[in-house]
Amino acid sequence: MIAVHCGCSVYNGTLSDSFEYFYKLWELNKDTKLIFTGFKPDLNFFKQKYIIDEKCFNNFLYIDYNQLKNLTVKKLLSFAHYLYNYKINLDCEVHLILNDSNKLNNAYCYGEYNSIMGLSNYIYKIYFDIHRIYKHENNTYIKCLKDTLFSLKIKQNYHNIILQKQVYNRGDIFKLIDNFVYIKTPGSYDRHPRMFAEAYCQGVNIDYYNEDNSKDGSYYRYQDILDNSVYKRTLDDSDIIIERMLN
Repeated sequence: MIAVHCGCSVYNGTLSDSFEYFYKLWELNKDTKLIFTGFKPDLNFFKQKYIIDEKCFNNFLYIDYNQLKNLTVKKLLSFAHYLYNYKINLDCEVHLILNDSNKLNNAYCYGEYNSIMGLSNYIYKIYFDIHRIYKHENNTYIKCLKDTLFSLKIKQNYHNIILQKQVYNRGDIFKLIDNFVYIKTPGSYDRHPRMFAEAYCQGVNIDYYNEDNSKDGSYYRYQDILDNSVYKRTLDDSDIIIERMLN
């Protein structure tokens, strides 16, 4: 058995990342499992977001973090924030998608931006082919991790604003919006926000503001838009992680 591990406890990009890599692997190997150690997400989230075979839900497992070491798994692909904190010795081949610069000993570690992850050996992928493409309502979603006078002034320029709490656990967020606004302010830090690529794929307008021109994941992901290079992130059978998990 091979498995993908989702270690987040909220509806966020890591949840989508975990599911998409799992689903690609499950298409190729029906024994693949998706393990949740943080929470039990509503299946409607996945049904709204993706065009998929719902039989994949039968391969979802819900366990505690400490139970990871008891699983009989040949290979594990982990999307776990701070997995190293749990000091769990896993008796299998581990592939770890980094969310910070702390690597795990005896694991294949993958990072995209050296200045953020301390490693730059992989481009994080998105399984665009399974995303539902929506017709959009006339609303704007604004993401700002830390408000300043700068961000508050920008927000005044937009109308029909959708709040984060309104879309927190909705897989069909792009049905509700035709404009995505990201405001990067000093002191805020986003490692690899995938919403830029998703909005681009959906044909949603993207406005990006960076108060101090600092470089975090949002800066680099917006560069993908400017460079017209979003689809370098396409997850397919030839992806190195997919190949290593299956072989």
